[in-house]
Amino acid sequence: MAENCKNCGLELFVGQRFCRACGASTEELSDEHAPTRRMPPQPEDWGARSAASTAPTSRPETSPVYDPVGYQPMAPAMHPQAFPPYTPPPARSRVGWIIAFIGIGLFVAVVFAVMMVARFGRRQLGSIPDRPPSIPAVPQGDEKVLSETNADQVVSYGNETTLVKTFPLRDGARFSIKNVNGSISVEGWDQPKAEVKVIKRGADRGAQVFFTSSANSVTLRTGVPGGNGGNGGNQDIRYEVKLPREMGRVQLSSVNGSIKLSEVTGQISAESANGNIELTDVVGVSKVQTTNGKIIAVLQEATNDPMEFTAVNGKIDLTIKSDFDANLEASTVHGGIDIDDEFGIQVQRQVVGQRASGQIGSGGPPLKLTTVNGSIKLAKQ
Repeated sequence: MAENCKNCGLELFVGQRFCRACGASTEELSDEHAPTRRMPPQPEDWGARSAASTAPTSRPETSPVYDPVGYQPMAPAMHPQAFPPYTPPPARSRVGWIIAFIGIGLFVAVVFAVMMVARFGRRQLGSIPDRPPSIPAVPQGDEKVLSETNADQVVSYGNETTLVKTFPLRDGARFSIKNVNGSISVEGWDQPKAEVKVIKRGADRGAQVFFTSSANSVTLRTGVPGGNGGNGGNQDIRYEVKLPREMGRVQLSSVNGSIKLSEVTGQISAESANGNIELTDVVGVSKVQTTNGKIIAVLQEATNDPMEFTAVNGKIDLTIKSDFDANLEASTVHGGIDIDDEFGIQVQRQVVGQRASGQIGSGGPPLKLTTVNGSIKLAKQ
């Protein structure tokens, strides 16, 4: 049997708890009293009210708030215009590569320069003594000791003693001095003999002078106690010599001391480890070299023999006469080259140092000027 709402009289169905028309509470109908028929159309007096379903469901209609287990969302389909059009990357600047290559080039140049300087320096130092050579402190062969007993003249004053000895010489004779501590000074004169002054200075008188002599040759050397590497203590020995102007050969050597030679013609060589070398109005220079010192030379004329001037730590200042003939080869490692414009020889700058070569006058024997740490100046008198 159908039941109606007690409030509005609308027919109720099984399971309704509230009236669909007025919303009043009802008592749920039992299944046996519920009519089994289609839902009648809604009454016209409801107007635009929509039907409300209050029938219970077998399970709640809820949407999950989390993704079910195993659910893998798929990426949404991309529109063809979702991706920007392809644009090639900009070309890299070449400035960085250029700077890198320049840096590498400079590094290689510096390494090359250092190698050349070291090689050149070793070559030059290898030919110049930098320590006292082997000079025995006792006579060798027919050598004699120059002393107060055989000297022509002896002068003593304080801690200084001067021994004077004269040696007759023929034209073209040879003369040589090897000294350790002290200067050597030689000048030409018009006498057919050599006058030698040996000046000993210092509290230690242990160093001695040995000599050999003949009409064709005179040699003198300083013998230092201790043999190789000895320095004679506080001993200083200077040589002051006068020679005939026309000599065959003149050889001068000092380890610690300067060398001066003037107005002499012959095959001349001079070397010093620590000291300056000065040549004035000489002819026939063969080889002049110093390790620590400068070379100053004024040459009268050239012979047919090569001429070589070498300084490791010092400058070379060379002056020649206007009629001097030679072929110049000049080079420096650390230093400049200055040549008078009258010679017409250009100086070339190199990666390491400077260089100049050319003909002087009508050309002639080689004239070689070389320095490692120093300048070169060539002038015309």
